[in-house]
Amino acid sequence: MAYKRIIVMDIYEVIRRWHDQQSTSHIAIAMNNDRKTIGKYVAIAKALGLSPDLPLPAKDIVIDLLQLCPKTIVLQAHRRF
Repeated sequence: MAYKRIIVMDIYEVIRRWHDQQSTSHIAIAMNNDRKTIGKYVAIAKALGLSPDLPLPAKDIVIDLLQLCPKTIVLQAHRRF
């Protein structure tokens, strides 16, 4: 799949869908992204302490967490795949 820029709102949508128990394959198809890309953002969400078992924080809080996310978490998620 060709390079596609993903904005913070798209990442929030990935996290929201993941929190709603959708599979990475289903999210990838719905959002027209690669499964590995979706997996990376799910890994970042987990590293930030988000979980499908806990209530999803407000949208603004999740977006702030993503914007303040340390680069080490992002790099670890990218190395995982």
